[in-house]
Amino acid sequence: MTLRTARFGLPLAAATIGIMLAAPSAQAAVLHCGDVVTRSTRLDNDLVGCPGPNALVISGTGVALNLNGHELTGSGAGTGVLVDAASTGAKVSNGQVSGFSTGVGIEGASVTVSSVVADHNTGSGVSTGAYGSAVKNSVLDRNGVGVQVDGGADEPSPSADVIVQANVITGSAREGIGIYSTRNARLIRNTVVRNGQGIRCVGATASLVDRNAVTDNLGTGIGGRDCSNSTFTSNEMLRNGTSGFAMSDGPYDVIGNTASANGADGFSYYDNYGDQALTRFGSNRATDNGGWGFSLMLGTTDLGGNVARRNALGGFTYVT
Repeated sequence: MTLRTARFGLPLAAATIGIMLAAPSAQAAVLHCGDVVTRSTRLDNDLVGCPGPNALVISGTGVALNLNGHELTGSGAGTGVLVDAASTGAKVSNGQVSGFSTGVGIEGASVTVSSVVADHNTGSGVSTGAYGSAVKNSVLDRNGVGVQVDGGADEPSPSADVIVQANVITGSAREGIGIYSTRNARLIRNTVVRNGQGIRCVGATASLVDRNAVTDNLGTGIGGRDCSNSTFTSNEMLRNGTSGFAMSDGPYDVIGNTASANGADGFSYYDNYGDQALTRFGSNRATDNGGWGFSLMLGTTDLGGNVARRNALGGFTYVT
């Protein structure tokens, strides 16, 4: 198998992001397109040109699929690895999934995806609508959306408590990370570079967006709406095409972030529902942006320590 190289210079090989060893009970196996994996397995071959609907399906409790450095490729449709809704505690690790609609699709609860390269998938690199999922230490390159967390129309959302941590996400046609109609999502220490938008949050309540590097995206660095009671801390938003940070319609804590050299405002916040007094900005830094440093709804709570310098339109403006 020949693994490609991402355009920003990071090798698209699972070995570069940490090899996960197979559990002692994992069996080595040659698998075929469409196989269902019901026990922990170490893959012994590539799967090329799988037509769908799924290259591999995981079904069962605690099933670990170690791709063992191998590649699954599709023909632009279907799912590379599907963890079905009957599964709990599954793991997918250590390989490359390319050329599907969805690289890894998670329907079962408490699934972990780690050390996976998901690239050139037309829909999403990794997609989850399940409780307790985790996507860690992986590379998501040139997908429609890098990581998509979507609870759909269900209430309460089944996709609560999802973790997206320490991934490199680049070249997505739309957003690098999208969290929609979920709650308690945690996006931590991801590198989100040169996507259509960096991180998009819509209807994802009580979420945490912390210590992410969001740079050189075509649109907004971190943006969205209706993500009430979410917290944004210590993120860096640099050289994004429009605003560094642009959220609306919900109370938020925005603390300790940096927005520099973005095309529009460093930080923008507007509220249609009267929650502005509950939104708090503190110890943020906005420098060298193409608009205002801070463009905030009148009545937003200022915790102090916000700094704005050398922004094209000025430091602070308050809108009604």
